[in-house]
Amino acid sequence: MKIAVLLATSFIFLLTVHHVSAQWDASPTERESPFIEDTFPDKTFFVNQKLTEYWQINYPCEVSKGIPKPEIYWKWYSNGVYKGKIDSKSGDRVLNGTRLALKNINPDERYRCVAENIYGTALSKKIHILQSKTTKFNINEKVEDTITKNAGETLVIKCKFISPGQPVGLYYWKTKNRITETDRIYTNVEGSLVFSYVESDDTNTYTCNNMNPKQVATTGGGWTNLTVNPNTLPVEAPLQKLYTTENNSIAMFGREFLIQCMYGGIPIPRIRWETPLSMRPNNPEHTLVIKTVTENHGGCYTCKASSGNNRDETKICIHVAGPPIWVNEPDPEMTVAEESNVVFHCKARSLKGGKELARPIWMKNGRNLSDISVYPGGEMRNRLSLSLDGSSLTFSDVRKSTDICNFQCIYSNRYGEIFAGISFNVILRTEILVAPESQVISRGDVAVFPIKFKVDPLVKSKTDLTWKLNGNKIETFDIADVQILPNWTLIVNTSQMDEDRFKAFLGNYSITIDNSVETVIKYALLKQNPATGGTTMQSAGLDAKWIALIVALVLFFIIFILLLCILFNRQSGDNYSVDKKERKAGHDPEKELADSGFHDLPRTDDDPGLKKPDNLSISSTGKSIASDTDSMGEYSDNDAGSRFNEDGSFIGAYQSHESKGNESNV
Repeated sequence: MKIAVLLATSFIFLLTVHHVSAQWDASPTERESPFIEDTFPDKTFFVNQKLTEYWQINYPCEVSKGIPKPEIYWKWYSNGVYKGKIDSKSGDRVLNGTRLALKNINPDERYRCVAENIYGTALSKKIHILQSKTTKFNINEKVEDTITKNAGETLVIKCKFISPGQPVGLYYWKTKNRITETDRIYTNVEGSLVFSYVESDDTNTYTCNNMNPKQVATTGGGWTNLTVNPNTLPVEAPLQKLYTTENNSIAMFGREFLIQCMYGGIPIPRIRWETPLSMRPNNPEHTLVIKTVTENHGGCYTCKASSGNNRDETKICIHVAGPPIWVNEPDPEMTVAEESNVVFHCKARSLKGGKELARPIWMKNGRNLSDISVYPGGEMRNRLSLSLDGSSLTFSDVRKSTDICNFQCIYSNRYGEIFAGISFNVILRTEILVAPESQVISRGDVAVFPIKFKVDPLVKSKTDLTWKLNGNKIETFDIADVQILPNWTLIVNTSQMDEDRFKAFLGNYSITIDNSVETVIKYALLKQNPATGGTTMQSAGLDAKWIALIVALVLFFIIFILLLCILFNRQSGDNYSVDKKERKAGHDPEKELADSGFHDLPRTDDDPGLKKPDNLSISSTGKSIASDTDSMGEYSDNDAGSRFNEDGSFIGAYQSHESKGNESNV
């Protein structure tokens, strides 16, 4: 009995594996809106003006996702106005693969990368491309300034340039060699050379220089002849303000900002700062360096100078300004299941002290939502709604067939804009085709929990399955009697379990299907058969569905065999070997039967006009059929035993006997 159960169980295993082997059931084509991962910072390029006939500006646009593969092109704007699409191979603005290629740079222009497929259009933020420039000096006309000072006096020599560099670069001064800055001599942010006091050794010719880091080039000019009278250097000189950062200056959010407070005098003044934030002491003392400006850096800074018995102070207030900052920046990617209601949050605010922001601009596939009157799918517009302040966009009852797209959200003010792009995708919900069912078994039985499901191909690679028993994950690598097949069918074989182990594997089984977007859990109970309460060898876990399948297979084979038998009999009935041999021997069975006096008798019910004979006979003796006095002796013949042919036929063998009978009757 046990062997029979195991064989039946093995047969069912094979059926189960075959039945659920295609667990990743076919789904519609994979679809995905484009996604641009690059941050697209503003860039400054070095352009050699002698090489403008070659493409010198190549700004890349790398797209990391999108099915089908997106088309890449660029858009350009001038003074905030859209000017056109850049997708050609000729002109001053061309598409070089996926790169923006420019011959010339216009500081008023902005550029935006676009990635587009049939499901959506992704945009980058607008980027500003600048051309690096060195500080320009008038070197054709060597104009020299002459300055005469007494020893101990303060001095500021301005750097005479025509236009600053891009970026500003580093200013430094030279005589014959580069001047080493000290507490007494240093350079401010404007490039001026500052002397706390001069000495007779300072007599020389000075030139201002600027080094541009982008071009790794240095320019210079602005010659100044300084003469210091050789008088005796005083022991003390009055405290004098030489340079400070302008009060109420604007510090741009997120950038570096320098606050400077420079005094002259003898002895060299000491500077102490009082700041809105706790800041580390700076060296040199006259300059505070804010590496990255935040909102909290706004406020007033007090510079307190002291030199001997002299004291002075200067208050410098700065205001932090910049584009809006995010309160709730939307996720760049969002994938949801069909029929979901989705809310996109996009909220920003002004910096402290700034004006209240206007409502954001929402776009779908690069077009303003307010400008779109008709959507694919017809009623999409009715399923989109904005909150009162415009910071939340709700998309109701989303569908894979029509709603895969890209959304964009933009806030702006006088200092710039912030941009957020959203790649939005919709997947089909996980569909369970075959779910595990609860079972009642006895020890010795085998329980089979099949699972078959359909998942959207976009998340197939992210889908994880986990079997649990009573909330604990089932690890099968060290359990011989519990198996998880490659198709995720769970098999619990209790044939080798003792009573305690058998009871340990009873309980609530669950399988979790998690595709990173939605989680589906199916449960099945495994209970002990209360009728047996112990060990039996019944067909464990074979529910009505599997029993019905086995019965159907058996019936199928029986019907198939019966059909084969019927077909065989029909084919063999067409050939009668005895009849063929009689005819071959020159006999005519039909004629001989007719001559013998036997005839077909008609049925009176077929023809009512015929009279039924009173007594039917087959000979002249008039004996009735099946009379009690019938005897085979009347048909005997001394040679009868020898009248059968070799094949068992006797029709031809009685022909001569019949002829004699006829002659006697005549």
